Amino acid sequence: MTYGAGYSGYLFAQTFAADIWMSVLASCMTTSPDAVRNGGTKIWKEMLLHGGAKDPKEMLHAVLGRELSVDPFFRL
Repeated sequence: MTYGAGYSGYLFAQTFAADIWMSVLASCMTTSPDAVRNGGTKIWKEMLLHGGAKDPKEMLHAVLGRELSVDPFFRL
């Protein structure tokens, strides 16, 4: 694996993280602490709990409730 391939994987990870942040966490930061906790709990139950035992695309779809988008990455 070359440096370029590794770096593109890093950018994909940042894109997913930006989408989760904008869609799940940032949207509930303005409401209440309970909303933030619910967003974190959703991420934990739908992604972190499974580790590598579930397809990452399925986990991301479960957290976001839709297909992935690159738009939040460019809004950060």
